Amino acid sequence: MQHHQANRLTEAQALYRRILDGRPGHPVATHMLGLVALARQDFGEAARLFSLALENDPQNGDAAGNLGLAYRGLGRKEDAVGAFERAVEIDPGDQTVRFNLGLTLSDLGRLEEAQQAYQDVLSRTPDYIEALNNLGNVLWDQGLLDDAAGCYEKALTKAPDNAEIHKTLGFLQLLRGDFERGWRNYAWRLKEAGNPLKIEDYPGPLWQGEDLSGKTFLVYHEQGLGDVIQFARYLPLVRERGARVVFEVQAPLLEILAASDLADQVIETGRRLPVYDFHVPLLELPRLFETRLETVPGAVPYLKAPEDRLTVWRQRFNADGGFKVGLVWTGNPVVASNPKRSIDPALLAPLGEVPGVSLYSLQVGRDGEAQTVFGDRVTDLAPLLKDYADTAAAMTHLDLVISTCTSPLHMAGALSVPTWGLLCKWPDWRWLIDREDSPWYPGMKLFRQKIAGDWGPVAEEVTALLTKLSRQHS
Repeated sequence: MQHHQANRLTEAQALYRRILDGRPGHPVATHMLGLVALARQDFGEAARLFSLALENDPQNGDAAGNLGLAYRGLGRKEDAVGAFERAVEIDPGDQTVRFNLGLTLSDLGRLEEAQQAYQDVLSRTPDYIEALNNLGNVLWDQGLLDDAAGCYEKALTKAPDNAEIHKTLGFLQLLRGDFERGWRNYAWRLKEAGNPLKIEDYPGPLWQGEDLSGKTFLVYHEQGLGDVIQFARYLPLVRERGARVVFEVQAPLLEILAASDLADQVIETGRRLPVYDFHVPLLELPRLFETRLETVPGAVPYLKAPEDRLTVWRQRFNADGGFKVGLVWTGNPVVASNPKRSIDPALLAPLGEVPGVSLYSLQVGRDGEAQTVFGDRVTDLAPLLKDYADTAAAMTHLDLVISTCTSPLHMAGALSVPTWGLLCKWPDWRWLIDREDSPWYPGMKLFRQKIAGDWGPVAEEVTALLTKLSRQHS
């Protein structure tokens, strides 16, 4: 146990095994050996050992709760629910197990049960901040936005410096169009311990609205490619204040942003930075410019593809006289919300049957899927899309882009290409609530799920409208 507590796992493991050699099935040693496996993320071995510990001691609530954690690590979430429920039966006072039960039920979309689990935790431990925060998340997923906001606000009375809860409340406020409070709370993300963006990596003064006349101003990306595309619109506002703007961006966006002339210098992340007077992360600019819903800088287009790429793609599309439609159905798979925002491409297959329509897949990272789903009714452009300059050039020659909530959706909007966005029931804050349009991208049309997870009616609505549009075009 002393080895284990000091994180000397190899030594602890050796002694636990010696105990089991002398007393096979020893429930405590078996359980502790399972904890070593869990710490090493050997979830299969951990599950085997915790199950064995429970066989030898059916009232071992810790083993049951840890078995639930091992099952979560294996992705066996239904089994994890069963293990956590058993642990609660054994020890109703273990609120950590109840919390993990709520977390797993939420992952499974069993939102009302997750809500009850978190409420049970809070009825016994009112100051359990993580449970209060997660209860807010579950209420949000059920559309109970006032109740969700109440949870976050209550949590902040108990933990006023909790950056994660401030950020989450900010997201909810932005979703509801309350930009004044939303930007302020969202700014707390910069104080999150787990934020990959480290302000301290950029020495010198962080800009807070000082005079920029004659100054060199470094703006650097944060978060995803779609965020960079959406908020690059703020760079001209900085230049209007007399600054020379240097923009640090991810490699796939380098050429398209350089061609768009939004900054005086565009450099790739990781390259040596020039001398600058002030710096700021890109997504702080809306707050610093005091953006409100009615003052969103929505003029488009503000991106343009390089001329040489436009020429190449013009030649590729030259022979197609049909109504050219680009498709994107999923985003970056490493993003936790990607399954929720992605649509099964098979639901979009009827688009290929619309007379007069030529389908083009802009979907990258899913090699062969376009051909598998749409067959010869689609031209898969993915092998030709080397970066976002190619994507932009291709989109510029399309009559319509249809995309889920991904960076190509932002790209099409920023290029002012006719665009239809397909959104889940509770999308990213930037799309607001119950709107068919977007203040960020004038002319974009949004199609929203009516029921969470149900893409069928969305696909049918898009197919019907495309059929009508194709007839008008012909």
